[in-house]
Amino acid sequence: MGMEPRIIVTDQDPAMKVAIPTVFKQARHRYFMWHIMCKVGEKVGPTLNKDEEFRNKLNSIVWTSSLEPPDFEKQWRELMEKYNLVEHNWFKTMFEARKHWIPAYFRDVFMGGLLRTTSHSESENYTYNRFTGPQSSLVEFMMNFDTALKSQRNTNAKLNSDNEGYNPDMKTPLGIEKHASIVYTITVFYQVQEEICASCFKCMVLSVREDGGMLHYDIMDGKNKRFTVVHNVNDHEAKCSCKMFEMVVLLCRHVFVVFRDLERIPLKYMVNRWTKDASLKH
Repeated sequence: MGMEPRIIVTDQDPAMKVAIPTVFKQARHRYFMWHIMCKVGEKVGPTLNKDEEFRNKLNSIVWTSSLEPPDFEKQWRELMEKYNLVEHNWFKTMFEARKHWIPAYFRDVFMGGLLRTTSHSESENYTYNRFTGPQSSLVEFMMNFDTALKSQRNTNAKLNSDNEGYNPDMKTPLGIEKHASIVYTITVFYQVQEEICASCFKCMVLSVREDGGMLHYDIMDGKNKRFTVVHNVNDHEAKCSCKMFEMVVLLCRHVFVVFRDLERIPLKYMVNRWTKDASLKH
């Protein structure tokens, strides 16, 4: 495609681990989280696997992008100590490989939603396996392949059609919410709307200070976590310590706190891939 990928996601194939940095000098190599987490049950045994508190705590540490690396490491060690897994070989190996699969170490990289646990069911493998199988002849495979493509295109056309005639309900009087409903696809708008509503009803500004022409906001959200937003008022620029925009290129609730008086989302934060116009371009 004329450029290196910024990130490559694979399973834990040792040959890939060696080959990727050899061929791609700049790309980040990441392991598929779902593959790893599927192994937890067989590694810990049936008793601990049925312990809902353990599974919930492990998931809250692994399946989150809000933790910084030191926070993740602290919580991981506490969990391992609590359940006597400190010397467990598999968990030790996974911790040593943490920079290859834990979201805390990918907070500066655009992931476009790959953190979702359902990503395996939305993959191309899943799509084409619905129409063909390992026993198909080459002719059957090609016919089924065309059917799968038509199914994808029909689904895409329906989604575009739904977008055109749909007017979602507004939950705030803010102009920026109305603007989001106009430019974003339905699915993405609901994610953005959730962040806008949280900025109004769940976030609290603890302090504001000026430093070098920038406003620094300390904000606490509904989960009692503190984040810092640096706001350049003149250029309508804002950067949040939660790094949501860096990961999914959508603004977070903390930035919407400082953008609340704007009528429109600043153009620099309107990424084409999430808008209604994205699939209309050739």
